[in-house]
Amino acid sequence: MNLQLQFETERLTLRPLAHSDNAFIIALLNSPGWIAYIGDRNIRSAADAEAYINKVNGNTGIQYWVVCLKTDASAIGLVTCIRRDYLDHPDIGFAFLPGSEGHGFAKEAASVVLHYLLHETTFATILATTVPENVRSIRLLEKLGLHYQREIVNEGDVLRVYAISADEAELQQLVTAFYDLFTNAHGKVPQLHTIHTLCIPGAVIIKQEMLQQTVYSIETFIAPREKILFDGTLTGFTESEIAAETKQVNETAQRISRYKKSGEMNGVPFQGQGTKLFHFVKTGSGWRIASLLWEDDVTVA
Repeated sequence: MNLQLQFETERLTLRPLAHSDNAFIIALLNSPGWIAYIGDRNIRSAADAEAYINKVNGNTGIQYWVVCLKTDASAIGLVTCIRRDYLDHPDIGFAFLPGSEGHGFAKEAASVVLHYLLHETTFATILATTVPENVRSIRLLEKLGLHYQREIVNEGDVLRVYAISADEAELQQLVTAFYDLFTNAHGKVPQLHTIHTLCIPGAVIIKQEMLQQTVYSIETFIAPREKILFDGTLTGFTESEIAAETKQVNETAQRISRYKKSGEMNGVPFQGQGTKLFHFVKTGSGWRIASLLWEDDVTVA
């Protein structure tokens, strides 16, 4: 595979696997997570590690990126792309040293590689495989937008296969961008008027509440929210998706999106959840929101 070799994120750099990574490879391949969920590769010495690195780098169907901290250039994990003979599409993978887990590094690194694979290569679909017991890996795959596809058996191991297409990835990014429009927590300044880049002209937004419907155009939807987000009425506000199901038919799609939100309204903290129903159409410029229906959950005292 002829793939990009260098990536950079806010906290990380990703580079090709090198012979200087012997000690890192020994540590990672003998870590409890690797042994439990990937398998013992019997890499114990510098010579073993060198042979492993040579084997990886000599295979045109494999690309390993070493994930390093920007602060000190230390290697903390791997993101991989592998063409496997038992899968129809490339397989993305990741593994990190125990001390680097729980900081969001895996998601940060895997996200930039996944975006590249789906949007800057000819790959239409990216897969990922994991054993059913690897709950942490499954959670990350779901956060990245991959969905469970099927279960297979390979060399006696039961594997769950997860998948994401370029269209699915674009829809995921579109929804994430929509939720992020309204965030004014942690010093973030809402960019509400970028909603025009997410929606088709004439998009309709509807609020359902107590058997009543309020129908908005994009402009009538923005105006009152812009006021309270900037005049101090609504502060520390965040809204994000917590679960979703998307169905695509050719150049149309719909997504049932569960969300959570929190903030302070007139100085009073609040939290809530609800459901948004997105309808999308594929345009010459990519996927766009055609309509949105939302309903907050009713809180029962």
